[in-house]
Amino acid sequence: MALKQTVLESQLEGVTLDWSVASELPRIVRAHRYWIAKRGGRAMPARRDIVPTEIRDILPFVQLYDLREGGAAYRVRLLGTEVACAFEKDPTGSECDRTSNHPVVIRMLAVLGEVARRRKPVIARADRSAIDKLSYAPIESVFLPLSDNGADVDVVFATTIVRRLV
Repeated sequence: MALKQTVLESQLEGVTLDWSVASELPRIVRAHRYWIAKRGGRAMPARRDIVPTEIRDILPFVQLYDLREGGAAYRVRLLGTEVACAFEKDPTGSECDRTSNHPVVIRMLAVLGEVARRRKPVIARADRSAIDKLSYAPIESVFLPLSDNGADVDVVFATTIVRRLV
C-alpha cells in the first residue's frame, strides 16, 4: 500500500485533492450542485441524467471522460470550448492510457483512477497547470462520477477553471 501511495503522490505532484468538494468558484459549485440534484437518492447519477441544455452556463468548462479499465485509461468524450481553447486543440475522441508520459495525462489518470476507486466527487487544485502554454496558471477542477449500473464509475463529468480563463 505504501508503494501505491508513493506512486499516486508522484503522479499528483503539485496537485491537492479535496474530497470535501469545497470551492469558492461559482462554476465549480454549480457543477457540483447539479450533480447532487441529478444524483437524487443514488450514490451517483448516470450519464443519461446529464442534460447539456440544463447546464448551458457552464458547458464551455465541462468535460466528459469515458473510463476504461477502472480508470487506468480514458477516452475524452467531450471537452468544453473554453477548456479546448486552453489546450489550443480539441482532444475529443482521444484515448489516453499509462503509455503516455504527458503531464496532463498522468495527472488525469491518477485523479480519474481515484474517483473510480472511491466512487466520490473530488476537487483537484494545482498552483500550476500541466498545460504547457498555461504552466503558470492555477487550475481547479471538480470530478463527478457517473454510473450506468449504480455501482461502477464508467464516466466522469468534470468542470475545469484555469484562472486565466475566468
